[in-house]
Amino acid sequence: MANLIEKGIIDDPDKVEQDIVSALHIKDLKEVVQKVHNCWLALGKDQPQVKEPRDLSTRKGLVAKKDIAAGEKFTNNNIGFAWPPLGISVELYDIITGKTARKAIKKNQIISWLDIKF
Repeated sequence: MANLIEKGIIDDPDKVEQDIVSALHIKDLKEVVQKVHNCWLALGKDQPQVKEPRDLSTRKGLVAKKDIAAGEKFTNNNIGFAWPPLGISVELYDIITGKTARKAIKKNQIISWLDIKF
């Protein structure tokens, strides 16, 4: 069950922007919020609960937690997880740890296979 809805909103449909195709016009926002609220009410009080702990790494990619120098080893201290899942998938984390950086990587930069020295 979702607990967050993300939807782009635009005030000018004639803007040249990448996400405009899927964006909601601001004049329609009130109606959409009401529809979402109605769906929430329709679920009733017996909503299914998510079992904890959840796998918070799902659908994420590896990023630099901090600046990583060329030649520095990848560790828990310098590899983080971020969404969207770009670059190397978190499922491959074990392959990366202990390897060294081929080049300098800036904080929050997506880690790609070209960044790893095997």
